[in-house]
This record gives sequence, C-alpha cells and structure tokens, in this order.
Amino acid sequence: MTTDEHGHIHLSDMTGFTRLTASYSQGAARGDWNLETYLFSNDVPNEISMKEDTAVCIPFVHWDKQVQPKLLLYNTLYTKQYPECVKYDPNTKEIVLHKLKEGIYELLIFGWRNSIKVRVIQAKTVSLNYAFNEYEATELSKPKFLQICNISGNRKDV
Repeated sequence: MTTDEHGHIHLSDMTGFTRLTASYSQGAARGDWNLETYLFSNDVPNEISMKEDTAVCIPFVHWDKQVQPKLLLYNTLYTKQYPECVKYDPNTKEIVLHKLKEGIYELLIFGWRNSIKVRVIQAKTVSLNYAFNEYEATELSKPKFLQICNISGNRKDV
C-alpha cells in the first residue's frame, strides 16, 4: 500500500476480494465498499450539513477524465446561483463547498441523476460533530469523506 501527495492510497492487486473497509481514527472517518457494486459509480452523500463559513470536500470521480464536471449550486427556490462557493479539484477528485452562509442549497451535477442538499447553519458552539444555535442542534458532515477514486481492471481483476 502506498500514498500520494493528495492523500490517495494505492493498493496492490486484490484478486479475490469483494469488500474493502477503511478507517482513519484521528479524523474518525470510515468507509465501507462492496467492490462488486461500486466499481462504476460514486458513493456520494445526498445530504450535507455544515457550519457557516467552513468547507466540506465531497469525493467525486468524474466519468470523463478530460472534462471537469459542471456544478451548479442554487438556493432551494432555484432563483439564485452561487458559482463562487463550489469548485471541483481534479487533483484530489473532490467537490469543494466553501464560503456558504446560513440557508439550504441544492447542488446539481450535470450528467448525474441525483442532487445534493446542503444545509448550512450559523452555529454558536460546536461540540464534537455537532453545531448548536438557539433553535437547533445539527450533526455536521465530516469535512472530508473516504472514497474509492479509481479502480483499474474489471470485476474479475479486483
């Protein structure tokens, strides 16, 4: 197993394996993948909860390596776009959400059938993975997710 400068882990030949579980104890991140199911798709969350003025990185492996995915971030009424608050980083293969103010947003990715709901709260106190304000307590999404970025070969090779 090796790691590159972006934190990507490269595994050697895994012939005969059908499941992969990985965890990072310091960041309390964990991933579990059925390799026969997720070979050709992204395991992307459908809802993100984050604190105002923080950043969240969502793993997203674009199916066309030559083209960056087209991302559209809207308010829930689809009346305003926020292009300055969303970008795709081709080096880390992540969608980065940042500089968002309190509210509910919808992230659309062209060519991908699902959207991602993004809830941003203005929090006064943060304890562990929770943000609190005078009205609610919200469990925050992790700032980074574990994700399989690339698999070479086919199902028989994994």
